[in-house]
Amino acid sequence: MKITVMTPAVCRQLRAKLEAALAPLEQDLGVSVTLGAGRYTTTSLVLKVEFKVTTESGMPADFGVLASLVGLPSDCWGAEVHMGSGERLRIDSIDLKKRTYPVYCTIMAGRRAGKTVRYRAEDISRALELKKLREQAAS
Repeated sequence: MKITVMTPAVCRQLRAKLEAALAPLEQDLGVSVTLGAGRYTTTSLVLKVEFKVTTESGMPADFGVLASLVGLPSDCWGAEVHMGSGERLRIDSIDLKKRTYPVYCTIMAGRRAGKTVRYRAEDISRALELKKLREQAAS
C-alpha cells in the first residue's frame, strides 16, 4: 500500500496496523501499550504511544497509591459504577495533575460506549458507596 495523501481512512488503516505491530512488543516487554490521540495533515500523521507498567491483572502499577491519595479505595480499579446520569462506568486510571477531575473512567454502555470521561474523586467515591449499599440490600 503506497500512501500518497493522508486521509481519515488512511489514518485508521495505519493505526490498526500499528496496533497490530505493537501487540507482540506488549507481550515481550510485559507492559501495556496504547495508542492515544493523534493529528494529521495531508502529508503526516502523529500518534501518541503510551507504555504503562501494569500488574498481572492489567492494573497500572501505581493505581493503589494514587487512589488512596485522592480518597478512593486502593482496590477500585476496574470497578463498574452507575452515575446519576444513568451511565455505567469502569474506573480506569487516576491523574494527580488533574486536580478537579482526576479519575478517568470508560463509559460501558449506551451511545457513548468506549468514550473516556473524567470525574471528581468525591463523585466516584459516592457511587462506590451506593454500589456497596445496593449489593448489601440485594443479599
